[in-house]
Amino acid sequence: MEKWKEIWNKEDRVNNIVLETLIKADGFDVGSGSFSLDDWKKYTQEFYTKLNIQQTDTVFDVGCGSGAFVYPLYIQKNTVGGGRLLFGAYRFGKYSDERE
Repeated sequence: MEKWKEIWNKEDRVNNIVLETLIKADGFDVGSGSFSLDDWKKYTQEFYTKLNIQQTDTVFDVGCGSGAFVYPLYIQKNTVGGGRLLFGAYRFGKYSDERE
């Protein structure tokens, strides 16, 4: 009876569900910008390799949306964070610069 609980709570299964949800929340599940879970993992891993991101690195994603890009790093125990770029915040900064 406990076997189902072990399978249900398996960390890889849960992480895949979370990552798939984040990918969809970012809109990468429709049209030409569509990524499968496996393709997303390959894409991000190639990107991390090109950036030479190590497990001891901290990564902050500017314009992170749902966080799908940094979630695989979080799973690998990197310290991650992110911030969304908001049009209003950009516009406020732009107007501030014009007034100075």
